[in-house]
Amino acid sequence: RKAAAIDFPGWDPTTSALIAEAEVTEEPELGVRRDARGIHSFGRTDYEIRDGTIVYKDRGPIGVMVTEERVGGAGEPTLQDLRDALIAVYGTDYGVHDPAFISRFTDMTRQAATYRKGRVLLAGDAAHIPSPVGGQGLNTGVQDAVNLGWKLAQVVDGTSPDGLLDTYHAERHPVGARVLHNTMAGTALNRPADPRIDAVRDIIAELLAMDEPRKQLAAEMSGL
Repeated sequence: RKAAAIDFPGWDPTTSALIAEAEVTEEPELGVRRDARGIHSFGRTDYEIRDGTIVYKDRGPIGVMVTEERVGGAGEPTLQDLRDALIAVYGTDYGVHDPAFISRFTDMTRQAATYRKGRVLLAGDAAHIPSPVGGQGLNTGVQDAVNLGWKLAQVVDGTSPDGLLDTYHAERHPVGARVLHNTMAGTALNRPADPRIDAVRDIIAELLAMDEPRKQLAAEMSGL
């Protein structure tokens, strides 16, 4: 994208969080926590479903997500970054050690101005970067590939003219724009605890208890 000089307009990150899987020496309280900084959570990665309920097993690594006080740097996060973030929120790092992985995600939101420039075609993260809320970036990237794959094949083997590839941008760019719109809304709903945001979350939850709004959101989150 950069080499092809394709613009990538959008919004810089306003928040970032660390996500990791690691061992701990002190058992944290499992579940989601909201505070003035944002949303945080602990969960056992080893669990089973019993009668529709998640039952965590009392062993193995812990999955953790913690919102950082400030937007993190572009470099790879370290174990010390994770410890500092946990202490800032929980007052302890729970003796976190031996991480299987540590990564950082943000709410940066950008979309390529065009998905095609001559022989350069963009898909997935090269074409759009949303917040990971709902896993929508992955879904959308997969559907980009589905849309583009058969078109490339038909142009390469001469079944269809080169102009068929122009329909890729026409069909997928609006979908990507809608996904970015959805993830920005999801990020807003996950803002730090506030009575006004809580009220919006309650209303959205009521709407999603209805069939039509739930079906509409599911269709959009699929990347289709």
